[in-house]
Amino acid sequence: MAHVSLLAAYQETGRWSEAGSILEKALTCFPQNAMVLMYAGAQYQQQGEFDRAEACWQQAWAADPEMIDALYALADLYQEEEREQEAQAVLERISAWNCENGHLRGVTLFWLRHSMKTATSRKEIIRWILF
Repeated sequence: MAHVSLLAAYQETGRWSEAGSILEKALTCFPQNAMVLMYAGAQYQQQGEFDRAEACWQQAWAADPEMIDALYALADLYQEEEREQEAQAVLERISAWNCENGHLRGVTLFWLRHSMKTATSRKEIIRWILF
């Protein structure tokens, strides 16, 4: 899927305008593709269209329940918008998914990223990593 590769390249280099035109084509061709929906969510988040980003990530998860990154994106969005209850609910879904699939990655990485944004000292970050 060349659309996805090109879309990723544009987004990763900050060329959001070019990414937007490719995104529209990709969504037309592959409206239920989880990867396309993930990139669409990132595009909409970058543009400040948080409701559209949220909808894309929810659709990505529905289209592919193995696309755990969709839940991470939702949790991150909810955290940034200070929607703590919704973030907590998504983190619980991530935790359940990780247990069901034998993964340990889930909540730890999300909270590590969050703690690094809010930590007041290196000691606090190290505490998050170790405990």
